[in-house]
This record gives sequence, C-alpha cells and structure tokens, in this order.
Amino acid sequence: MPRRKVITYNPKNTVVEIAGVTITDFGENDMISISRNEEVNMPFVDCLGNVSKATNADQTGTLTLTQNSSSPFFGFLMDLAESEETFSVNIEDLNDHQPSITATDCFVVNTADITKGKEIQDVEFEIFLSYYTRA
Repeated sequence: MPRRKVITYNPKNTVVEIAGVTITDFGENDMISISRNEEVNMPFVDCLGNVSKATNADQTGTLTLTQNSSSPFFGFLMDLAESEETFSVNIEDLNDHQPSITATDCFVVNTADITKGKEIQDVEFEIFLSYYTRA
C-alpha cells in the first residue's frame, strides 16, 4: 500500500496582489473567495435524450476580498473603485497542490460598507475578474 503524504495548508503562503500591490490585513476567517460567473460546461439534452455539452467561453469571475476595517489598504481599494482604470489581480498560492489565479482588466464592482463600532469588523470588496485563469 503506498504511503500517503500529509498535506499542510498555511494561509501565510498565499500572496494576494491587486494592481501591483501586495494586500495584507485580511478578515478574521476569510482572505478571498473566487467564483466563476458562469458554468464551465453547459449540458444540452435533446428530446430523444441525446446529451451534448458546450464549453462556455466566458472566462470571467468574481473575487470577494475580505479585509478588516482597520486595514491600511481600505483607502487604496476605495480609490480603485472610483478609478476609471482597470487593473490586474494575481493570487499566488505556495501551498502544495494549490492553483494560482491571474486575471487582467479587473475592476471593483462593489465597495465595502463603512462601519464604525467598538470592534474591528470584516469588510468585503467585490472585484470583477476579466479573463481569469488558474495555473
């Protein structure tokens, strides 16, 4: 029986770069969440039950970036949202067997809500990923 390797995940081995700036000061539990905007493959079943599939050409996705409300990057991300310029996103995961993500022509879709209270809060920025790929 082959011996199995124990895989260790360390969140410190994930580097998030937005518009050339390495981002830190994430939320309490999540750093990022990435999802495709549409399905990778679209099934088609005709009236006789024959199945085909179409590969979706839509390579866009959504990145939800979770920061803490005291992050020094809060202003930077708010400025990106107000900018007319697009930017690149690179997420390098140095953990074993984890994909890296790259995207170009990105822009902020939704800025974080501004909350003030007695505790540091998680805040989320939603970023549209054009031409996003996993490597």
